[in-house]
Amino acid sequence: MMRIGVTPYLNARPLAAGLAGRTGIELAFASPARLADMLRCGALDAALTSSSEYFNGNYAIIPGCAISSCGGADALLFSNLQLEHLRQIALDAASRSTNLLLRLALHWLRPGAAINYHMRPADTCRSLKELDACLVVGDPALSACHESRFRYDLAEYWHQMTGLPMVLTLWLAPVGGDPRLAEIVQEACAWACEQRDTVIARATEELGWDEDFIRRYLNESLDYSWTTAHAASLLKFGEALFELGLVTYRRDLQYLSEPIAAGNSGRG
Repeated sequence: MMRIGVTPYLNARPLAAGLAGRTGIELAFASPARLADMLRCGALDAALTSSSEYFNGNYAIIPGCAISSCGGADALLFSNLQLEHLRQIALDAASRSTNLLLRLALHWLRPGAAINYHMRPADTCRSLKELDACLVVGDPALSACHESRFRYDLAEYWHQMTGLPMVLTLWLAPVGGDPRLAEIVQEACAWACEQRDTVIARATEELGWDEDFIRRYLNESLDYSWTTAHAASLLKFGEALFELGLVTYRRDLQYLSEPIAAGNSGRG
């Protein structure tokens, strides 16, 4: 039995639906941060988890599919102040990559600025009363009513700064993992593309959200492919995080069933 982790968010529903009911697969649903922890401790064989986690362990990328965006995704910073004036920010405890993307973006915008980050469960009402801004990912970023003066789309910011799509989550497995995982993930992605209308109808019924919004979000705001542009973006993201000491390793891209890549290095 293979244990595969996915997030419960709308953005992962097409992929989770493509895996559901398959013989020999047990799905585990959790936040991207929790999935990263589960994968790290060996509780999962593979996971659709935060892209930054690739640079924190001995992982291989399961090719063919990821979740990326150039804007309009569920990675949003709600703020009472403009970015230039932020001092106290709530990060989302459910996230890894987006938390780090925000820290990277503010470093680029305001190098050396004294900013205090507070890790919290997503609660914009409380956080915006106590702090300057609040980062929210996943369905809470899409569904809640966030009363703030400013809203910043971090995937859009990355795209504007680099010209590349922001890889939010991707499929990871330990190096030496079952090579069948690549075929399983690719089949799930193909099913998701073919049965998108079915997924949208089911999500509309279960979430109670507007069907046109869900359709636009899944079809226009998100990208499930894996191309050379996505690979270049992931490498650029990892390199920038490593330079700031926010991840453990500087790594080349290694895919499942490939030999261990030379030249990977940790800090120090």
